[in-house]
Amino acid sequence: EVPTATDNCSTTPTMHLVNDVTTADSNCANGYSRMRTWNFTDGCGNTSSNFVQTITVIDTTAPIVTTTSGALDHNIQCSNTAAIASALTEVPTATDNCSATPTMHLVSDVTSADSNCANGYSRVRTWNFTDGCGNTSANFVQTITVIDTTAPVVTTTADSLNHTIECNNTAAIESALTEVPTATDNCSTTPTMHL
Repeated sequence: EVPTATDNCSTTPTMHLVNDVTTADSNCANGYSRMRTWNFTDGCGNTSSNFVQTITVIDTTAPIVTTTSGALDHNIQCSNTAAIASALTEVPTATDNCSATPTMHLVSDVTSADSNCANGYSRVRTWNFTDGCGNTSANFVQTITVIDTTAPVVTTTADSLNHTIECNNTAAIESALTEVPTATDNCSTTPTMHL
C-alpha cells in the first residue's frame, strides 16, 4: 500500500519513499515495527508534508502442544529397566505460529513412592513451551507408573529338602531343620521368606 496525493497543477505528483525503517521489538523476537515515510513533489519542486505508515508486527499466540495427551504415559514392570529408560527419553512436541522451534521447558519432575509396593512408584513430568515473545503453551504431563505384579519364583527344586531320618539320628534331624528354600524375584533382590 502506498499513499496518494493531488496537486493544483501536476496531475500526478511524483511520490518519494523518504525512508523505510524496521525496528526490532526488544521484548519479542518475532515482533517489530516498520515505519515508511513518503512525500510528493510537483513539477516545480514543491514538496508535500510527509506521510508516515507504521506496520506493527506482534506475536500474541502461544505455542500449541501437538503430542496427544496421555500418549507418553506408561505402566511398566519394575524389572523392565530398558522400557523405563526409554520412557524417560520421550518428550512432547509443539508448533508455533511464528517460532519455527518453540523452546521446551521441563516445569517439574516428581517421583512418588507407592505406599503399598516398595518396588513401585510413579514419576510425573510436566513440560510447557514458549515462543520468542514469551507466550506460553498449556502444560503437557507424562506419567510413568512403575509396578510390580510378578511374584517371586522358588528356585529350590521340589522335594529336594525332603528327608527320611531314623528317630535316633538327632543330628540329621537338626540339620534338616536348618534347610530352607530359596527364591528369586524380578525386582526384589532378596524376597522375604515366610514360614
